[in-house]
Amino acid sequence: MNRGFNVDAHRAQQKGPVKMRDESRQDNYNSNDAKKCVPLKRCKAHCTYQSDKPGLWVFIADSQDGVGGVVAAILREEFQQAFDLRVFFTRCAADLMQASDEHCFDLFILNVDVIHFPSRLNFISALDFRKKKSLQVVKQISTNSNRPVIVLYAWGDPVFEKNITGARYAFELPCSVYELREAIRQCVEKG
Repeated sequence: MNRGFNVDAHRAQQKGPVKMRDESRQDNYNSNDAKKCVPLKRCKAHCTYQSDKPGLWVFIADSQDGVGGVVAAILREEFQQAFDLRVFFTRCAADLMQASDEHCFDLFILNVDVIHFPSRLNFISALDFRKKKSLQVVKQISTNSNRPVIVLYAWGDPVFEKNITGARYAFELPCSVYELREAIRQCVEKG
């Protein structure tokens, strides 16, 4: 059973018109400035690539072993030849927020089930805490980076699904790899 959906289209059906994102921002890929940025530190001030191909920097909130590994394989299969592809992984909320503030990533793919938030709560209240914090992280990353965000989750909670703001696509796991691939392709093409 596939529960992937386009968040913006879903909201448009539910609440009427959706505000359009400001997609006028474009990065300057100037090879002369390549020496100013370390390859793993593509800062917002320079946004340069050290390759003849256009760059594609993707930040995955997951590990390389889990769903993040599958997503990375999709990215390599689809975009390795056309782009200078860089994929970064973390499960730490603080690292994720810092990356969205300081670096020019082109796409964020967040498996919100595995993001680590500091908490001293018991299991039941910790789950509600994680859901609430995950919604805040998605919204803040979308706002800070002005880049597409894809959310993956396995909580099966209709209230969580309804409250996702800032994501272009959201998929309940397990999801169709084909539809996830199409969502990634749409985000890369439209920026």
